[in-house]
Amino acid sequence: MSTSRDPALPHLDALTGVHSRAAFLERLGGEIDAARSGGSRLALIVADVDQFRDVNFSVGHTVGDEVLRHVARRIAAVARPADTVARIGSDEFALVLPGILSKDHAVLAGQRIMEELDTPFDPKGGLSLSVSLGIALLTEHKCAADDLLRLAEGALFEAKRRHSGMEVADEQAGSAPGAHFAYERELRRAIEDNLLELLFQPKVDLRSGVVCGAEALVRWPHPELGLIEPDRFIPIIEHSEVIHPLTIWALNVALRNCAGWSAAGIGVDVAVNLSTRNLQDPDLPELVQRALETWRVPPQRLSLEITETAVMDDRPRVIETLYRLRGLGISLSIDDFGSGFSSLAYLRRLPVSELKIDRQFICAMGGGRDDRLIVQAIVQLARSFGLKVTAEGVEDERSLAALRELDCDMGQGYLLGRPVSSEEFARRLAQGAG
Repeated sequence: MSTSRDPALPHLDALTGVHSRAAFLERLGGEIDAARSGGSRLALIVADVDQFRDVNFSVGHTVGDEVLRHVARRIAAVARPADTVARIGSDEFALVLPGILSKDHAVLAGQRIMEELDTPFDPKGGLSLSVSLGIALLTEHKCAADDLLRLAEGALFEAKRRHSGMEVADEQAGSAPGAHFAYERELRRAIEDNLLELLFQPKVDLRSGVVCGAEALVRWPHPELGLIEPDRFIPIIEHSEVIHPLTIWALNVALRNCAGWSAAGIGVDVAVNLSTRNLQDPDLPELVQRALETWRVPPQRLSLEITETAVMDDRPRVIETLYRLRGLGISLSIDDFGSGFSSLAYLRRLPVSELKIDRQFICAMGGGRDDRLIVQAIVQLARSFGLKVTAEGVEDERSLAALRELDCDMGQGYLLGRPVSSEEFARRLAQGAG
């Protein structure tokens, strides 16, 4: 089972020790190339912990982290030496199975994962876990890594919708109506009917303790699946046309609320996330400018957050779009920094003003010297480039104290403030709370 660190894949998930999402995508791409050249088959299993959000709220994040480590160990126990295990979302894991002989072998691996987790687990006793699985099969070698992941995520969605535990898709489903297309249709309908929610998580100045901004976070209250967080549905739709109306909706709702806060005497910035596909849209700067004008929000109040992966794709077009966005007067931030593979030479060319340290490094700071050194190195890197630096995932006092010692500028996390509605965010700021 492949989880060890090697020069080509330096990034492991700090909490669980298995591969991170970025390293997983790199490995998956390599396995697909190998299957294509060797004429073999490959399967991808995506596993999601059922009701994990309820676990966090009922027993706390410390136990929640133990649950995630337990799930990673159980999936690794099923894996063969050639397989790759990764954590690709907050409570979502992936298992790459190269060289499988048939669909039945992938289904058998999925059943073993479910059996491994079908026992009560809780450091204090009494917590039952279950997972839902989506399996994607590579048979004709036409898929890229992102496409195969999208198929697996679509199958996972279908498993949750049907309460079946496990569903299987193959790459041929990409050319016919499949589970992920049903997912896209439902999300488009939710956007059109204004059924999504936009929450706001405070961004705090670590020196003064003052709330200086808010990140807008979309949530999907699904009638059957409950509240779906973005790391569950964005990977499925970020390469489809649905990402455009979703981004425009989020941008306009965020700016509308920012304007409302300003009218109430609350002057804070708002940040909105962009996907890779957004950055490849030549009309994006005009759409952003139109939204700013519609809601009469000064461009300095808006920050757009992009991931390392997004800025590494289609570089000339992305750089041109970023400079046009920066020319509007808005600020640009690289989100989840440290989880991707961007080069420093490329980073210097980008018109960004902020780095946001991936939460996995912040959560692991108390576990060893290496993780603190990584955070320190990112802070120093930001300083050398003249950038602000924000730490994500600040969830305990020890991490907060360490970040202040390292002179990190800003922080986000449950310790500093949970995502809340616009009204609750304004109420807390008016009362002087984070």
